[in-house]
Amino acid sequence: MDEDESGTADGRRQGRDKARRRETKAEINVLGSKGPRSGEQVRKKDFVDQLAGSSGIRKGDVRIVLDAALTLIGERLKAGDEIALPPLGRLRLIKERDNGKARIATLRLQTASGDETADAPLAEAGD
Repeated sequence: MDEDESGTADGRRQGRDKARRRETKAEINVLGSKGPRSGEQVRKKDFVDQLAGSSGIRKGDVRIVLDAALTLIGERLKAGDEIALPPLGRLRLIKERDNGKARIATLRLQTASGDETADAPLAEAGD
């Protein structure tokens, strides 16, 4: 490979690396609420409370649906599927390993670069 080809390949690789960094830095508030501060962990109970409050659905019903949705998402990711969840984005499993104490999964979340999905509903009216 001559010097020109190597420089072009390096440029493409750097471009892909920048795009990956943008994907991982993107933050979207799906619920439309104030949401957590940067770096704060949102517990499932708090998530259920927010969903119930913003949707008007009983917490018990929200918990059942959320459990089913998270189980299905986990199964589909483990099967190698890519999951499209607008306005959140597209989610896929990059790699998975077991460290003896826990299963470690690396996921990629690809979001839209513009604001076109930021105000999109999770479901259409009547769904």
